[in-house]
Amino acid sequence: MTKNKKEECILIIGSTNHPGCDCIRWDKKDFPSAVDYHLIIVDCTTLPDENKTDFFPENLDRLKHDLLDFLLAGHDILVIADNKNIKIKTYLHGQEREAIIDSFYWSPLPAVFTKRSGKHIEEVERFKKYFEFLEGWPFEILYPSREDLDYLYSRYDLYTNINLRFIPFAYNPANRPIAVIERFELKTIGSLKPHTISGNVFIFPPPTKINSKQAINFILKEIIGKYEELPPPDWVEDYKLPVKQTLEKQEVAKTKIRGLYDELVKIEKQLNELLIFKQLLYETGTPLQNVVEKAFDFIGIPITKPKYSNADHRIEFGNVVFLLETKGKKDAIDIKDLRQLTSYIDEWYYKKKPSDPDCKGILVGNPWREVNPKERNQMSFTQDAVNQAKRRQVVLITTLFLFDLVVLKMRGEKIDSKKLLTDLSELDLELKKIAKYYCI
Repeated sequence: MTKNKKEECILIIGSTNHPGCDCIRWDKKDFPSAVDYHLIIVDCTTLPDENKTDFFPENLDRLKHDLLDFLLAGHDILVIADNKNIKIKTYLHGQEREAIIDSFYWSPLPAVFTKRSGKHIEEVERFKKYFEFLEGWPFEILYPSREDLDYLYSRYDLYTNINLRFIPFAYNPANRPIAVIERFELKTIGSLKPHTISGNVFIFPPPTKINSKQAINFILKEIIGKYEELPPPDWVEDYKLPVKQTLEKQEVAKTKIRGLYDELVKIEKQLNELLIFKQLLYETGTPLQNVVEKAFDFIGIPITKPKYSNADHRIEFGNVVFLLETKGKKDAIDIKDLRQLTSYIDEWYYKKKPSDPDCKGILVGNPWREVNPKERNQMSFTQDAVNQAKRRQVVLITTLFLFDLVVLKMRGEKIDSKKLLTDLSELDLELKKIAKYYCI
């Protein structure tokens, strides 16, 4: 016999004996894999209070990680919330200890409750029938702070922006949320659109006129009525419909969609690779090194790693090797910022073989990096830095100059890399700062 659709799709945590659903109590050691379901309902009112210590935190930690994958797959979680604290067992240096956590510790998305309560519900925008079972509201729900989102930020790198969407759908008379929808969006820094939008977490206040088990049955019947459909019997497969042409059209449409999606992914990747050049205007450290390397390569000047030193990069041109260093600062580039580069040049000559080319330096500076480039009226390099650069055969350029070259290349201009490298080798670039000069 075909399995009931609800058994495959719905998991209920914290409540049992719901026909057609997989149900599990909070005190079970192992929760089933969340990604095997299409919908999860969570009853927080049945969590043990502070008088019990049946919980070990690793159980809830595993559930939290599993539910994050569930949300990333685009599925929804419905929660009957409860603003309570839970006592758990932990171990420190082999000693058992007790700790207190909140009732949303299991969730990858936080819920921040106040202890304020009241009797009147002012406005309900969704699920109005559910709120007929409430005689009041036991808490208000606040927008989570950055610290509340630490778990999400710990799962992604520094180049990912996390945007939490907080959508109230029921309010108290003070226009404060008492029921909300939460979801999050992931976006690569520099990208215009999110690359991932999670499923929703619906947070309901607990009912007062019925118990939470009855409330879940109501949700299953009234709100998720589509899961109440009967599964088809086995023999229905013996009855055929003339849908061959429609299926063929469906396959053609799917092929077109896959092709368009692949093209969209390729375009978005190209766009992200171009948008990263904005980092030339504000970055420092390793991110600045990386984007400077990409910029030189983009305008037609390949970069490699140095042979005799730990400088950031190397450029070869004719009988000259340039050692390249990058520096991002909140003020002007000073003489001390050249010391590392000049030490690399000295190291090159110390290890240089007779057949090796001569060595010069390029310092790519991002001075006043926290100031809008339009407002950077101060000197980019101090006079001491300029004098030292001339003495030590180092050419000074700014990332803003490099950014202008990138923009010209994007607009279809052809960059004369040979002319640029010639000026670099003659330490003359400081006299020709306008990027347009190097267009053919």
